[in-house]
Amino acid sequence: MLSSKFAQAAAVMACLAGNLAGEGCRSASGPLLSHRIHHFEAREELRLPALIRLGRENGLCFGIEQADNLNQKITLSLADIDARSAISAILGSSQDFDISVLHKVVLIRDKRLRPPEYLGVRVPRFRIPRSTLVSAELNLWMTVEMYLDRGRKGFAGDGPTGDPTDQVGPFDIREQTVRGLLCRIVENSKGATWISSPIPSAVAPASINRLWTFVLYAE
Repeated sequence: MLSSKFAQAAAVMACLAGNLAGEGCRSASGPLLSHRIHHFEAREELRLPALIRLGRENGLCFGIEQADNLNQKITLSLADIDARSAISAILGSSQDFDISVLHKVVLIRDKRLRPPEYLGVRVPRFRIPRSTLVSAELNLWMTVEMYLDRGRKGFAGDGPTGDPTDQVGPFDIREQTVRGLLCRIVENSKGATWISSPIPSAVAPASINRLWTFVLYAE
């Protein structure tokens, strides 16, 4: 299992490293999942990096609650298709996944797997000044860790400096789930995708801790 996750992470890194910065999260003024995808191709590409690349190229931000079943290679060519259909094509099965939208972020949940319990934890208060996307995500992680373990004193994670102009907040949010807070941070950014588990190798560019992986669209 671990070796497959390393291979998955390496493929994500290879596919994303050379891409341009994303378009940010698309405005929710219209049905987000009805947004037209003019053209998208994947050739012998793993499902997860293909999905993230679709997001970067089309201003779609994702919250992926489980990625264990996204390590198969796919080859496909899509043209003039709505976002929901494009996402389903990359996932490979519309019956096995729930696709919804929360705070301009497309949530993807694998029905075959149970999402991590921490996503449903309600944080009493998340309050930070306006800051970079990386700093906001780091602050949320430490807030969640301290809420889950009030005796925790040390933190270990890995992440890039990110784009200093990618600013989010300020936030003063009460009684929101971790899932909702991750989406609130992402929706205000230049674009990102969060995955509810750590990928044990560098994803370019990404912030990685023991709870989640946070892939940045802007570098």
